[in-house]
Amino acid sequence: MGSFSIWHWLVLLVIFGLAAAVIALVVWAAKRATRASVTSATPHSTAINTVQSRLAELETLKSQQVITEAEYNQRRARILDGI
Repeated sequence: MGSFSIWHWLVLLVIFGLAAAVIALVVWAAKRATRASVTSATPHSTAINTVQSRLAELETLKSQQVITEAEYNQRRARILDGI
C-alpha cells in the first residue's frame, strides 16, 4: 500500500509538468504584456519631444525675425494639428 508503481510516478510527473508549464506560460505572458506596454509608450513620448523641439525651433525663428507673426501662427497650427 505504501509503494508507488511506475504508472503512479508517470501520472505525477505529467501533472507536475503541466502545472510548471502553466506557470511558465503565465509568467511569459505577463513579461510580454509589460514589454509591449513599455514599447508602445516610448514612441508617444518621442513624438511629444519632437513636437516640443519643433515648437522651440519655430519660436527661435520668430524671435530672430526670420519669419513673420502670420507665418509663425500658420506653422504652429500645422505642428499642433499633427499631434
